[in-house]
Amino acid sequence: MIKTELKIVEKLKRTLKVEVSDDTFLKDKEAVCKDLAKVVKIPGFRVGTVPWELIEKKHKDLMVERFINDHLSNYYLKAIEEHSLNPVGEPRIYDVNMSEEKFSFSVDIEVKPDIEIKEEDYKNIKIKTKPVSVTELEIEKFITQLKEDIKNMIGKDYPDESIAKWFGFINFEELREFVRARIFLDKISQREGEIRSLVMDEITRRVKFNIPPLYLKRVQDSYFNRYISDLKKQGAKEEEIKKYEDNIREKIKPIAEKDVKFTFIVEAIAKKENLEVKKDYFIEAMFGYICSCAEYTT
Repeated sequence: MIKTELKIVEKLKRTLKVEVSDDTFLKDKEAVCKDLAKVVKIPGFRVGTVPWELIEKKHKDLMVERFINDHLSNYYLKAIEEHSLNPVGEPRIYDVNMSEEKFSFSVDIEVKPDIEIKEEDYKNIKIKTKPVSVTELEIEKFITQLKEDIKNMIGKDYPDESIAKWFGFINFEELREFVRARIFLDKISQREGEIRSLVMDEITRRVKFNIPPLYLKRVQDSYFNRYISDLKKQGAKEEEIKKYEDNIREKIKPIAEKDVKFTFIVEAIAKKENLEVKKDYFIEAMFGYICSCAEYTT
């Protein structure tokens, strides 16, 4: 038997007390002891023939450790399911106790916020943008830089046709078309980033809710650690990094908060719209979905 007690600590914080006893506990404990009997050695018994009751007596600490590893997470998941909780982040498990008759533990969790999402929160967002075009001046500037790069490598100027062949093109006109396409795609990519930023700003402004504070702190710490790691890879010195750590943390906080908030919002949108989006590209797909519902003007 599994008994659970739920306590609402704060808006998004819950404490669960879980107690496992009777047949459920005895069956799981016996299974653990029988598994250990296959590997532990006790004088007077061949490996695999030790009575499970003796395992509990002679190797209690090992048995308790194996029991926790094998069954605690399962009990936790059953308790979560029983109370229809939607946890976020890592649970804090404590007060783990095991006696001959029962097993018990407590767990603190944060839960995802219940977001009341409306269609007007994410549909028909007004996006003002400009058509993308490439000028001849931009093409010439790009090609001039290519010529300079080659000259720096070999120490002399190259004619246009040779420049084209250098990059694997049949002729110079083909190179120009490649450059035009390259610049066009770069501009499209930049515009896409601007649109995504606008969408995030607008949706996170419209939808109001509380964010689980401990989960947010973990995300902020993760962003900070990744930023510091990138600085070190770029050659930044440890003492310089430490000097600006507080500034970096303050810079990262609103970025992480917006990302967390946007993720919760698009999860609510996917649920409302009955969208079954694969986890691997969930954010990417939801950005696309919201943008497809937007109103574009030039």
